[in-house]
Amino acid sequence: MKKKIGIAVIILIMSAQANADEPASVSQGAADYDWQSCLSAKSNDCLNNCTTSEDRDCQDNCNDLAKDKCQSMGLTPPQGMSSP
Repeated sequence: MKKKIGIAVIILIMSAQANADEPASVSQGAADYDWQSCLSAKSNDCLNNCTTSEDRDCQDNCNDLAKDKCQSMGLTPPQGMSSP
C-alpha cells in the first residue's frame, strides 16, 4: 500500500507543471519598480524643497526634474511611459 502511494506521489510530482515567470518579465518588473521608486523619491525631495523656494513653478517642474535625475542615474522609464 505504501509503495503504491509513493509511486502515485512521484507520478503526480513529475506530471505537475512548473509555472515560473519568464526571466525577461521579472527583469522588466524590477526595472519598472526601480524607475517608480526613483521617480517618487526625487519628486518628493523636490516638493519638500519647494516649500522654501520662491519659484512659482517649482511644484510643476518637480516631475520633469525627477525624470531627468533618474535618467542621469542610468534608469530608464518603463515601456509605454513618455519621457521628456
